[in-house]
Amino acid sequence: MIPPEQSGGIFGFPEFVTAFALLVLIYTMSEVQYRFRVATAPLPLWRITYWLSAFIGFGTLITDLWFAERFPTPSFLVSRHLWQAGFGLLFFAQVMIWLWYAFVRPPVFARKNSIRFIQVLYRYILQGSETDVPIIASELVRSAQSIIKHAPVIPYIQHQEPRQKRVSRAMVTAECAGETLLLIANRKFCRHVIASSPITAMAFFDAMTEQEKYRISIGQFAANLSTEALINKDSMLYHEDEGYYSGLIGYVKPFSNALYGNFELVEALGSSNNSPLDINYQSRSLWDAAQTEAYGRAILITFESYLEGDNWGTHSYALYRAFHDIQGVCNDVYKLDGVEAGFYSTDIYQRLSEVVDFIKHAIDLLEKYKEKVQTKRRRREARRPLQSDLSDVLAEMMVDIIFNASTVKSPVDTCWTIHHNTVWSAFFRSHDGEMYKLMEFKLRRLLYNEIALDRMNYKSARILGLCLNAMGLHVGKRYGYGSEEYALRKVILAWTKKNFLTLYARLPDVAEAAIMGSITFDKANNRLVKTYLKGLSREAPKEFLDLDPPQNVEAVVPAA
Repeated sequence: MIPPEQSGGIFGFPEFVTAFALLVLIYTMSEVQYRFRVATAPLPLWRITYWLSAFIGFGTLITDLWFAERFPTPSFLVSRHLWQAGFGLLFFAQVMIWLWYAFVRPPVFARKNSIRFIQVLYRYILQGSETDVPIIASELVRSAQSIIKHAPVIPYIQHQEPRQKRVSRAMVTAECAGETLLLIANRKFCRHVIASSPITAMAFFDAMTEQEKYRISIGQFAANLSTEALINKDSMLYHEDEGYYSGLIGYVKPFSNALYGNFELVEALGSSNNSPLDINYQSRSLWDAAQTEAYGRAILITFESYLEGDNWGTHSYALYRAFHDIQGVCNDVYKLDGVEAGFYSTDIYQRLSEVVDFIKHAIDLLEKYKEKVQTKRRRREARRPLQSDLSDVLAEMMVDIIFNASTVKSPVDTCWTIHHNTVWSAFFRSHDGEMYKLMEFKLRRLLYNEIALDRMNYKSARILGLCLNAMGLHVGKRYGYGSEEYALRKVILAWTKKNFLTLYARLPDVAEAAIMGSITFDKANNRLVKTYLKGLSREAPKEFLDLDPPQNVEAVVPAA
């Protein structure tokens, strides 16, 4: 049968060419986020689009030609409009599928697209485009819950699993989820997350907290993310310092609490040395005072979460390492030795002040949760890491900081500012709280043990020198100003009086290491002299400590 001549059309080949060209143009001009969504859809949209477009184009061309030449056609297929409507419907359905996955319901990581998802993500991260990676990072927010859900849990004890004969879809999805967490640990990707999409980090760690799923392969991502947050001073970590300065974000602290606010999460990752508090030592060596303060704030958030739960007495690998790491930031205080003026503005002095403030804030938290703190005032046994609690760690940090400060021996004003005003007063004359009293007792015992009970060396000699410079050479009164250090002052002066000349006779270099600041050694009269500022007096006030003659036997240590 010859089809009748039909004018006009609904969706012929010219319309297809125009629509297809417009579709290609729109895709070419579209942003990377829509390309990523289409590429990670559970359907193979690229192949579907290619073959469907080829079919529609070929079909519309043949249809137009067939009816234009009026070739014989069965009676039930003689309607040209019906053919064109069918091809138009297919093209419209193709466009709607694209719009569905690109705008209406963007795909997330799931079983159907897990392999495709990690392949596309790998390609974008490997390319490392400065404009594309931040967009891809923000796209991961919607998939965070699913990735954490499917990520395999790392067993506590690694063992050889039996070989699986059949690999299930769930196993493939779990493997892809685990590899995705390792893939986003890329340092450059983490840098873009911190700079452009911190909500991505919050989404992953909030998902872990909600699902209570901590032992997964996200540790390297957490460590690198935290490192980049500390390096970038425009990151959310620096905008969450105090609510008074940062507004609502400073009070809520969404980023800091997501990353550091769950002790169980931090500790689970810390068991493999990859917690958010485990910062690479090369990065720590480049920190300034602002970065030290931010890291201390992060530790305190985790420390408060530790104290809020029933965790006291539990050995925390993450917190123990973090306490040690922040104390090590001020190991270069010795560079201030001999600096006359302007040391206040040096980064070395400011970092020392930040570490001292960190310890004070940590003791404030102990005071806040003092009903949960159960610790021994005095540990007579040899201390081991697993036997000490975090209050003992803080006390040992205070001793190390005192030693760091003692490496500054001159000039007098610099010594007094660092020894007394910055360190000593912060540890002994800050507050009257119960935990401060406890920490002062622990610190006194450690200082006494370092000086009097252990064999005298350069370290203990410098600590002795700082104690004499900060406390003076007069025992003073048991009550009133300086009562916190009275017991220590009494035994230290007694030990010095009895043993200093003996030490000077045997190890003169070690004894000289204890002479610093306003303390001098009067060899002619066998006494130590402390000279105060002259002020309005005719002569500078002085204190003297007469020393006992040297002994030929080992010094007898007085009882504390």
